[in-house]
Amino acid sequence: MVAGSRGAKIAVSLIHNNIWKGPTLIISGMMPPGVGTFPEGVPIMLIHGIHDRTVPIGLVRLSASTGRVKLIELETDHSMNLLLENNTLSRYISELVEFAKSSTTTSTTSTTSTSTSDKNPAVARASMMAAIAARKQ
Repeated sequence: MVAGSRGAKIAVSLIHNNIWKGPTLIISGMMPPGVGTFPEGVPIMLIHGIHDRTVPIGLVRLSASTGRVKLIELETDHSMNLLLENNTLSRYISELVEFAKSSTTTSTTSTTSTSTSDKNPAVARASMMAAIAARKQ
């Protein structure tokens, strides 16, 4: 399954309700309210832009630390337009298939450099809350 942004809320709900258990690619995804973790048995690849102001990368990093998740961080924003260039999306779908076949239980991969403070869950949570508060204003 491939889902993006708000569609990811539906995909994650299907996973949490045991309706879907297959490989899942989430692009710039939002989590449903009350769901902050992924189950262990479902291979999930998250592709997210580090400049995404709609869904802060700190929130995605927290989610990626649970379950069987591979996180790919890209130097882009929420639009993820670069996925439509040069068969990029097709390559990530192929990578998801290979990831699903692997025996790795948890894997997090970053394709961009991030500061140590961004990887700290407390800092990421504070950053996420600040971004949400800023959107409400």
